[in-house]
Amino acid sequence: MNTDEYINTLTEQIRCKKARHAVAEEIWAHIEDQKQEYLCEGADEAEAEEMAVKEMGDPIEAGVALDTIHRPKMAWGMIALMSVLSILGLVLQYLVHLDLSKLQDNVNYPGSPVRYIIDGITPNTVIVVILGLAAMILVCYLDYSRIGLRSKEITVFLFLAIILWQWAAGLKVNGRQDWIPVGSIEVSISMLIYLFIPLYAGIIYNNRGKSYMGFFESILWMLPALFISIRIPSAVTTIVLLLTFAVILTAAVSRGWFRVSRKYTIGGMWAAIALFPAFLYILAKCFGNEYQIYRLQAYAGRLTQWITNPDGNIFYLTKPVNQMLSGGRLIGAGELPDTAAAVLGKGNYYMLTYVAAFYGILAAAALAGAVIFVFFRFFRISLRQKNQLGMIMGAGCSAAFLLQTAAYIINNLGIIPTEINAPFISYGGAGTVVTYILLGLLLSIYRYQNVLPAGILQEHYTGKPQNHSS
Repeated sequence: MNTDEYINTLTEQIRCKKARHAVAEEIWAHIEDQKQEYLCEGADEAEAEEMAVKEMGDPIEAGVALDTIHRPKMAWGMIALMSVLSILGLVLQYLVHLDLSKLQDNVNYPGSPVRYIIDGITPNTVIVVILGLAAMILVCYLDYSRIGLRSKEITVFLFLAIILWQWAAGLKVNGRQDWIPVGSIEVSISMLIYLFIPLYAGIIYNNRGKSYMGFFESILWMLPALFISIRIPSAVTTIVLLLTFAVILTAAVSRGWFRVSRKYTIGGMWAAIALFPAFLYILAKCFGNEYQIYRLQAYAGRLTQWITNPDGNIFYLTKPVNQMLSGGRLIGAGELPDTAAAVLGKGNYYMLTYVAAFYGILAAAALAGAVIFVFFRFFRISLRQKNQLGMIMGAGCSAAFLLQTAAYIINNLGIIPTEINAPFISYGGAGTVVTYILLGLLLSIYRYQNVLPAGILQEHYTGKPQNHSS
């Protein structure tokens, strides 16, 4: 039996077709190494190949053993935990509106408060979560590596689609053009642009091996998502996106993907990012409205004030939030201030504050800890991926979720009102589906971690053979 016959027989035992090529490459390399040793010992070409193949053992037995390794693997434990957190988020949505109805007697409900909750809030949120979970499972079964081949084209298409859609039918609320209608529903653009994150990771992957020109090109590819975010405008979303892109680019540079000085390139990039808030302020001064300038000044002032006077009232909800937290207990309901109803009225952004005030600070910490655990776990899994595209995509999506959660916690501590949604804890309508799509992408990366090892992406889809001599 020669090498080709052995490899064909072995790979036929592997049921996952995507894994066959990588396994064939690995087996071929082992046979070639052993063949070279026999050649050095004086065997001729045919004899050396025959002995090398024979030493590999029975191809059927070896193929069956490799089939148990190189197959898609579902993260059932993580799926179960995310499902529990999703259900818990629904329960919190119900409870916060129920408690608001008890605290705020002057709220005009269409009918009874309970009827309002059952008919108005919960069913819509349940539908969004069900659609999100369905989208998550669907994306989980898709091959994420196909995104890597067309990431630049998809980025351009998505950018033009959002800009044109926003220009033609965008809805402006409180000075923010953050909503676009899709049939009878409205989709948040600030949620939709998170889809640029895995695309940006794919672009970085395709720029591997380039020098400083490739690095600066990668920086320019941040602009489509940042431009849309600034145009909304949404300072918090812009900063979360920028930091996520920076984490992705830092991971690529630190792993030697670019032919640049790692130390000075990473240091220079983060130094420039530290100046970005000043850039936003200059942009608002030149092109923004007066209230946007005041808001940025208030953000900066609040950071200073929070250190010296946490109960200061630059933003109208920071003081009620701090009062609710200061009156909280480790376990069980605390003392609620008269202003608690104002916080619960925007409960979607203050779920952790609500849990701390009504069920105890430990309960809120446990909920936040569970969410952080999920994404930190995905972040670690992503960094250990053999496939470099999966590594960079997973790290980027996980970093974005961790930054979102951090911004949400900052909001719930009464430091700065970021008014951002957190995965599982709060739900932002149809935009929540985007969150579950990215979660599905993380599950897909985990699912194919033993199927798509490093270095085979381009060949797998183009059919171009690798250079075995390297």
